[in-house]
Amino acid sequence: MKARHNGRPSQVKGRILEEALRLFATKGFEGTSVQAVAEVVGIKNPSLLYYFPSKDQLLDAVVDDMLEHWKAELPRHISESVLSRDRFTPLVEAVVAFFAKDQNQTRFFIREALDRPKEIGARIRYHLGPWMLLLSDYINAGKRKGSIKPTVDAEYYIFQVILMAAGTVALSGGMSEMLGAERQSSVSMTEGIINTARDILLVDPNNAGPGRRAQRRRRRKVQQAGAL
Repeated sequence: MKARHNGRPSQVKGRILEEALRLFATKGFEGTSVQAVAEVVGIKNPSLLYYFPSKDQLLDAVVDDMLEHWKAELPRHISESVLSRDRFTPLVEAVVAFFAKDQNQTRFFIREALDRPKEIGARIRYHLGPWMLLLSDYINAGKRKGSIKPTVDAEYYIFQVILMAAGTVALSGGMSEMLGAERQSSVSMTEGIINTARDILLVDPNNAGPGRRAQRRRRRKVQQAGAL
């Protein structure tokens, strides 16, 4: 057992969430007891239950704490993408960076996606709903302009990219072992995810049909006329 934790309440609560995340990620929800979390934090069961009255509530708090980071960071990345000519790359890079910085967070997210898909989906919508709606509007606008594939379902695509990033980051070390090569750098891993996500989302201008090409020519003429 660790030494008794005598920090301030906010510090104790933070430590509980940190250690619960690590244990849930490595042992799963069923394999983690409240007693195990309390011991590693250095407090007694009643003290932990003062902050989180049940293990289920502790689990929900760990999920909420993880998603609060996204909630705080996503507006900044969306603003950066709006100011950039490439609105796509900064957002995908942010998702990959989020998972790459903490393997416990990544493993925990994947466990939740496997064990409680409805619950984690509802939590994501609750915390990130307005920003997901904004991204969905961007995707749907691209579909109307012809730059995004008409078959793409906006919300499904957002969840697909999140899961693809989490899975790739979590398995990147194992993939290198399977290939018998040195582990991929985070840059090449990120680029691979970005390229795949682009292929799923964007229309290839080189493969556009005659109708699409004519539409682009008309749009360029309108833009040129407006510039005169």
